Amino acid sequence: MPQATAVASLHSFGAAPSRTGPIIVAVGGREPEATLRAARVLARHSPKGVLAIAVLEPLPIYSLGEEPQLTPLNFETERRDALAARLSELVREHSQEPAAWRTDVSFGDPARAIAEVAEREKSPLIIMGIGRHHTVDRLLQRETVIRTLRVTRCPVLAVCGELAGEPRQVVAGTDFSPESACAAEVALTLMDAAGTISYVHAWQLSTLADPAFADVLAGIDERYERLLPARFDRLHGAVATPPGITVRDITSRGNPAQELVHHAERLHADLIVVGRHGMGSLERLLVGSVASAVLRRATCSVLVAPAPRAAELERVQLRVSGTVEATSPEQWSAMLERFTARNRGRPTRLEVDDPEFGAQTQEVGYRFSGATYDPHDCRVELMLGERMGSSVHLSRGIPSPRAVALLADRHGQDVGLSIAHGRGQTLLTFTDATLETTAGAERTDR
Repeated sequence: MPQATAVASLHSFGAAPSRTGPIIVAVGGREPEATLRAARVLARHSPKGVLAIAVLEPLPIYSLGEEPQLTPLNFETERRDALAARLSELVREHSQEPAAWRTDVSFGDPARAIAEVAEREKSPLIIMGIGRHHTVDRLLQRETVIRTLRVTRCPVLAVCGELAGEPRQVVAGTDFSPESACAAEVALTLMDAAGTISYVHAWQLSTLADPAFADVLAGIDERYERLLPARFDRLHGAVATPPGITVRDITSRGNPAQELVHHAERLHADLIVVGRHGMGSLERLLVGSVASAVLRRATCSVLVAPAPRAAELERVQLRVSGTVEATSPEQWSAMLERFTARNRGRPTRLEVDDPEFGAQTQEVGYRFSGATYDPHDCRVELMLGERMGSSVHLSRGIPSPRAVALLADRHGQDVGLSIAHGRGQTLLTFTDATLETTAGAERTDR
């Protein structure tokens, strides 16, 4: 990480490029001072400063008999003014430069109000208190951090206790997904320049009631464990780690959330980092079993980062795993458009792999012009331009594709495109690249 004269901001590589606004610090609960002090520590990573917000929750309306009990006309205004005054007082007490901080009071449900402000301000980070996770809070859905995660696409830092300085000991959970890699990148922007990040991969042994399959399952587990060093290598290549940061790898067998918290306590970590996968309806409800469990168990602060947008997810996944595969036609057009933009003009080899006839090279030397998907005809079109010393152009149509897969080397550089159709595939590779993927290593190993 750069020295104090050139502090890395959240926008350097961790946060989405579009999120260029201030850090949001949500002030509320029983211990707002610790949250404000954490925001003060991290404020230098945000060129747009800090916006401290408080949320005024609506009062319940009670009725006696048939007549509702109405509040006085100016009561809500007085409540809002009192909360705004208290917020300004807290900012003056706990921020080093109160004039550089803005304050805002919102009205409504805290989780939705915080998420709406973060979206409006294009914030790269929300800082909140982790809260007290009693059973009754869970039953009544009062866990504001978890409820905020359900409705925001912004990384959330849940502060537990005192974050006296930039995190020096960070434990980052990883399942070698692009989501976990992106979460680590966000954390790295916030770390002390001489800090240590420990990547923890927790996995559980294969189990089956029938003892007849014990040897088979043991073999699967052994192969999986043997591939872990290569997976960690790809992860390190995918994550932009600043100079000065020490990186450690830890593998652990057991429940991921429990193991993350265990290693964080063993290492006296300042911060646990977890990624969050997509935002479908089920994901919005559950947030993610690992993220939720860590938030409920952790004795230190927790950073939860959302899944990145499609283009960023694709970029990181190519670096982490070497492949990106999509089986949904709704994804293919945008996916092929981005692939074309990155690779137009590169020399190619085109071959068809059929289980009956084997792999057969069709064309070599043509330069890649583009790839598109026509949803009307259910057809992928590959367009190849001028060959060296020739003015010939050609196109190849692939009807009824089953899947589209991108292939990349260990540095995330595209090396090819695979279109699965029928019982075989059409493979377009770039002759100026070398195909080295973890997935390929797995297939060879088996």
